[in-house]
Amino acid sequence: MHSVRGSSSARRTKASQSRAPHRLTSSQTVIAAGRRAGGLFKPRGAPGPRMPTSLLWGTANPEGLGPDYNGVYLTSTDVRNMVDQIGEARREGKEIPVHIEHKGVGVGRVVSAWEHNNTLQCVLELDESVLEGAIGGEFVRAGICKDLSLGYTVDMTHSKNKDGKIRTQNKRLKEISIVKKGARSKCHIHGYS
Repeated sequence: MHSVRGSSSARRTKASQSRAPHRLTSSQTVIAAGRRAGGLFKPRGAPGPRMPTSLLWGTANPEGLGPDYNGVYLTSTDVRNMVDQIGEARREGKEIPVHIEHKGVGVGRVVSAWEHNNTLQCVLELDESVLEGAIGGEFVRAGICKDLSLGYTVDMTHSKNKDGKIRTQNKRLKEISIVKKGARSKCHIHGYS
């Protein structure tokens, strides 16, 4: 008599469950991005026709916290300062880069920013003429990356009196990332082209 572990229907159920939700694999995303960019990628900075870009609109920071808040998240004043920083960088010909998950090379730039109902709203442009930008665009279109996340620095100082409290100030925007899931709620990509 042979001992059989598990039934064939259980094995079939496991196999079908592993295939159930269709998600793009890394290679499928790269292939789709390659098709979108005409099948060929030019090296970063190489001459050639500029491929179309993707524009994204989203909330990069939820409602700013009140004036009494003293932490690493943004207050209402910090939200307005971030808008000013983005405008200042654009006027000076500098770009605030866009990244994927706060890693790697820049895949685009921040085009515009404004404060609406105490939130930080942004329009981002992804450069799909380079592989990383095309992959980022496919991540957004496929619903893999649905949120935005700010990358910024914060200066922290200790008070000189005995209470030892830390004071945060001078929050400087370094980059905005498209991410699978943002650290803050309500920081979603609302639309893209």
